[in-house]
Amino acid sequence: MRIMEVVSARDINGVSVHCFLLTCELAKRGHDVILLCRPGSWIAEQAADTPGITVEASNLERWPLRELRRMADIARVRQIDVIHTHMTRAHNFGIFLQKITGIPCIQTAHSHKVNPHWWLADHIIAVSDVTRTYHLRYNRISPHKIDTVHGFIDTSRFTPQQQDARNAVRTSLEISDDCFLLGVISDYLPRKGQIYLIQALPKLIQTIPGIRLAMAGSIRTPAYYSKVRASAKELGVEEYILWLGQRRDIPDLLQALDLYLLVSLDEMFPVGALEAMAAGRPVIATSVGGTPECNAVPNSIYLIPPASPDSIAEAVLKLYSDKMQREALGRKGAETVRDHFSVERQTDCIENVFTKVISSRKGGIS
Repeated sequence: MRIMEVVSARDINGVSVHCFLLTCELAKRGHDVILLCRPGSWIAEQAADTPGITVEASNLERWPLRELRRMADIARVRQIDVIHTHMTRAHNFGIFLQKITGIPCIQTAHSHKVNPHWWLADHIIAVSDVTRTYHLRYNRISPHKIDTVHGFIDTSRFTPQQQDARNAVRTSLEISDDCFLLGVISDYLPRKGQIYLIQALPKLIQTIPGIRLAMAGSIRTPAYYSKVRASAKELGVEEYILWLGQRRDIPDLLQALDLYLLVSLDEMFPVGALEAMAAGRPVIATSVGGTPECNAVPNSIYLIPPASPDSIAEAVLKLYSDKMQREALGRKGAETVRDHFSVERQTDCIENVFTKVISSRKGGIS
């Protein structure tokens, strides 16, 4: 199969990682893959030396038409079978390529947005059932034009019970092995809900000796970040928090945690939770959006209501007092990710969608 993957992300984020993992897996399986991405982007740098992938840099401009014509010529020469797009700019560029070349365009929906490009795509892949439902309801997509293929991770990067990594990270953070370390790894956005975790800390500090909270993530919304910091200061819990900023050592950092928390108000499908589960960390997560779908095998994660500091505190205290339950949750989570959410398993599903759409187009079925 000859595939053109198109992504418009400049920096590393969930979508660019998703596209990179998929592109690498497709190339590994022997497909001829062109990766069309922004010049100087994170994914362009990562894929530059990957066997089987041809990187084509483009700003994905639709006007004037010369960039579209250039990529259309490449698609024709390479005899591309399917165009697969990620993010709004890439989706729109892919639709124009579809109209110029006649090559089917499949779009992966990583978000909840109303946009006309969804109606023009040959097919849509939703990263969760909740996302699929949104597009059925609000974008009025026909059910036969959209499939759910859950998000995925590279499970080989996350191995449970790496004691050396745990010790090294804790040493670098200047915390002892007996410190009970909570962790949240999320960009600072209001929908990520970190402020509710801050509000739960006073109750936890009263009960758990030596507790610390590690907070990692980039500052996407400075005003919200300032609000979170101000709340920590107002509640007198700043000294219990490790403000780690953006980290590139996530697999090692996860090993240092005793509990991973995802306290979002909304999620399409939380890859961060999958990574923590794959690393064998027990996960407490709010039951919002696509997050419950991570619980493909019951009791793989501990679900709580959103926007509730009391629920956060209650769940943490319950798992703190029951080490056996924490360990069982960690084991079940790791098994669930490997059985259901690996890049290998989900690429099988994406290949099936590609084949279905290509066959339908060749058969003249709209």
